[in-house]
Amino acid sequence: MNKKKAPSKTKSKSKKGLLKKILIPLLLLLLVIGGIAGYMYYKAADTVDKINEPLKTTSTKVVDEKPFTVLLMGIGTQPSNAKRQLRGASDTMVLATVNPSKNEMNLLSIPRDMITPISGESEKGKISTAYTIGGAQKSVDTVSDLFDVSIDHYVTLNMDGLEQLVDAVDGVTVKNTFEFTQDGFNFPKGSLTLSGEKALSYSLMRYNDPNDDFGRQKRQRQTVDALFVKLVSAKGLMNYNAIMDIIGENVTTNISMKEIFGIAKNYRNIKTVKQNTIEGGKIVRPNNSTDKRVPSTYVISDKYIKEYSQLLKQQLAE
Repeated sequence: MNKKKAPSKTKSKSKKGLLKKILIPLLLLLLVIGGIAGYMYYKAADTVDKINEPLKTTSTKVVDEKPFTVLLMGIGTQPSNAKRQLRGASDTMVLATVNPSKNEMNLLSIPRDMITPISGESEKGKISTAYTIGGAQKSVDTVSDLFDVSIDHYVTLNMDGLEQLVDAVDGVTVKNTFEFTQDGFNFPKGSLTLSGEKALSYSLMRYNDPNDDFGRQKRQRQTVDALFVKLVSAKGLMNYNAIMDIIGENVTTNISMKEIFGIAKNYRNIKTVKQNTIEGGKIVRPNNSTDKRVPSTYVISDKYIKEYSQLLKQQLAE
């Protein structure tokens, strides 16, 4: 078992503009599309229409320039339209709160193996399985019920789409903190330039990491930081059509084109992004096994969940 104290502080980094160096590929959509002009608009509008999948409820907070939430999910499914109904689990979950009155955005990473009530289900389960059971709607409802906050928007990215985006910009460069082997690839310590396949393998490694799923989350954020830099570079703009096609095949969201431009225009003064990860629980494996290859669950008390709920509400307060 691994037990950690609940965090009392949140890491903060100064940013020069809204989503300047965002940490999750799902939010790249907002800047890449929000910053386009001219003839590119029509390609973007077609892509947004293709990926739009509304929730049961709608929100006007972005239009009204109010604080809002976005649930970001990296999904382990296949990229082709024919297979999009074969839902995988949400391997990555991040709840973002965006508050224009405070000029800040907060990112809360949610452990995929965390045990919680699944909205509408009789038994608890890993929070990542909510997507498997009922797609984005079930995940949104589960996270909303868990933290007692409304979830206004969601964005999902098929993890295979991450691989394709990296290849579209001819790879990304990351700084690896320790040597490991994954999927037949060796990743030495130091600066590495990775292809799409290697970047996906690098970001998903878990069992050889001393910090388990928390270490994987850190590598995923690092990989996406590097991807964003390339996406907004000259190389990314040159491959604009290909990137839009990849997004169209691998992303779903309930954010409309109007809202995307509203975010790019009305929330551009946000200069601070704070990162936090749900801690305070313990990793549990059958028979108290210490073998990281044995499937685990992350168990956290209601006390800590209430603390994170209060933190989210404070972040959204005007």
